[in-house]
Amino acid sequence: MVLKPPKISLIRTPFEINKGEESNLDWDVTVFSPEVVNIVIRVKRKGKQEAKILFHWELPASKLSGPKKVIIPLNDASDLCEKDDSFSSEAPELQLCVLANIFGLIIIPEQSKLKESDDDSGRAVEKTICHVEREPAKISLIKTPFEINKGEESKLVWDVTVFSPEVVNIVIRVKRKGKQEAKKLFHWELPASKLSGPKKVIIPLNNASDLCEKDVSFRAEAPKLQRMDSGSFRISCSITLCPDISKDDGAEILIEVKQDTSENTSTESTVLKVKADNFCILY
Repeated sequence: MVLKPPKISLIRTPFEINKGEESNLDWDVTVFSPEVVNIVIRVKRKGKQEAKILFHWELPASKLSGPKKVIIPLNDASDLCEKDDSFSSEAPELQLCVLANIFGLIIIPEQSKLKESDDDSGRAVEKTICHVEREPAKISLIKTPFEINKGEESKLVWDVTVFSPEVVNIVIRVKRKGKQEAKKLFHWELPASKLSGPKKVIIPLNNASDLCEKDVSFRAEAPKLQRMDSGSFRISCSITLCPDISKDDGAEILIEVKQDTSENTSTESTVLKVKADNFCILY
């Protein structure tokens, strides 16, 4: 029987990491079989070729024999680890859980602590974990009115959910029938500079429209990023549409979202269907 590989949740980090203050990083590891488990944490700093091993935790087979236990502590196998004053942690515990009649084992690490320190060159190191690969942004389905009438303004609305407070770019394009290239209508950006300083619940995005082309069928205002109780971030977006049947019938609206630390670009689209009798729908 082929067993599922372990799963690692998103690394939960504070909204901000301030110089000289301790911050906690935590995550869950889910394993689906009670076997030997090794968890290794490394840090790779800018300008360094090799990653430094910070912690090594192990669940050996010997701890899995005998009576069943609900909670089993992992061993601290740190013989080959290098001490680093920026980080401290304790070995986590394995906890048996039942989810939808499927047995799983969740390893819950103690919260790793990040502090300000110097790297080997003597330069201050801050926000060491800011470039961890994260889950890509998610775009909801584009909500449209049931009917869009010629000459009347209508709104296309959608939400963008991001899971880390980093540089975010949202680009909206339209591709009309018979055209090879999509036209760039809007470009909104949340730069890193807006994420520093005091914690904010709502942060407006910049209107980075230098390379956009004006189009009389569309207008919009830059949206705002809102921090949610769950720790994720929501950006509620909309554009106002007043379609011209001669050029907008069959036009495709394309939305792209990119974050600096993600290799993936999230996309969503919808097609305009404009009818000659002054009536149009979106699907």
